[in-house]
Amino acid sequence: MHNNKFDIYEPSEGHFERFESRLEATTVEPKAKNVHYTKWYLMAASLALLVSLWYNFKPNEAGLDLADVSPEMKETQSYFVNAIQTEIKQINLQKDEANELIINHALEKVQDLEIAYNNLKIELEKSGFDKRIINAMIFNFQQRIEILQDLLNQINNFKNSKDETNIQNYV
Repeated sequence: MHNNKFDIYEPSEGHFERFESRLEATTVEPKAKNVHYTKWYLMAASLALLVSLWYNFKPNEAGLDLADVSPEMKETQSYFVNAIQTEIKQINLQKDEANELIINHALEKVQDLEIAYNNLKIELEKSGFDKRIINAMIFNFQQRIEILQDLLNQINNFKNSKDETNIQNYV
């Protein structure tokens, strides 16, 4: 039926080389664009995470905070919140492409602890200032600060090892 319609001729000389060069030229260009867009997506995701963290650090209407327990606990909560915000600011100042993934991972852990803290606030209200819940809330703050401080140490160690490598390559 279609036997007479097949192309039986050979391509001209150099056809395959021209085809391969065109194919290579078209496959290399989109990869560069994808990397550019990926950077923007990562930056947008990081910004969304930071805005979310900032929003979560504001006092929540549900439950009772440490500040509601006593004036001493209000000072304690204020200290922890300020320490966490300071650590996050320091981390953001050192953020770059090399450490972005580890920073995002650590900030996700901090956000998980913030969610747990909000649950503790509800439990505190239900329990009528149970000391175990107050201690758990303080421990939650300490864990968040510890994660952020460990992250800063990792970033500094990475930068120091990178600087030493650059110095050794220079010498």
